[in-house]
Amino acid sequence: MSDIGRALLDRELDHHVWATNRLLRACDDLETAQFEQVFPIGLGSLGATLRHVIGSTDRWADRLHPETPDPSPHVSADTRTVAELYGAMARADEKLRTAIDRILELDALEVPMDFTLAAGGVVSFSYGAGVIHVLSHGVHHRAQCLWVLRQLGEALPELDAIEAELAKGE
Repeated sequence: MSDIGRALLDRELDHHVWATNRLLRACDDLETAQFEQVFPIGLGSLGATLRHVIGSTDRWADRLHPETPDPSPHVSADTRTVAELYGAMARADEKLRTAIDRILELDALEVPMDFTLAAGGVVSFSYGAGVIHVLSHGVHHRAQCLWVLRQLGEALPELDAIEAELAKGE
């Protein structure tokens, strides 16, 4: 991978973590009932949706490791508080970066990986497609969180990549 490609990948990884943490910050002062209040969208609540985004990052970090998946525990439904989710995001980020570093060291972006579907069956796609999936997966779920925050009457954080770039100087 070229230096430019690696820089763009790192920027996307940074944005994924930054935007998820920014949503967590928007939830810092919410009551538990608000954080877990169910709405008719996606996974329903801010808590469920953020646990899903972070848990998926964690699980995909294991799936994407081209040699030995990390056996550390995943984010569970028992991870309830925003404070716990900050820590879970940091751990998931570290695991994902380690897996991606190994993929790049092995020049394995185009190497096929097998994935067992929950409904049964196996599909095969490249490690590169898996990396893009995990990083883009959180985007639509973060948009769902913004909708829920709006329903709760909360201020909406800016989550786009330009805001992330501007925040680096703060």
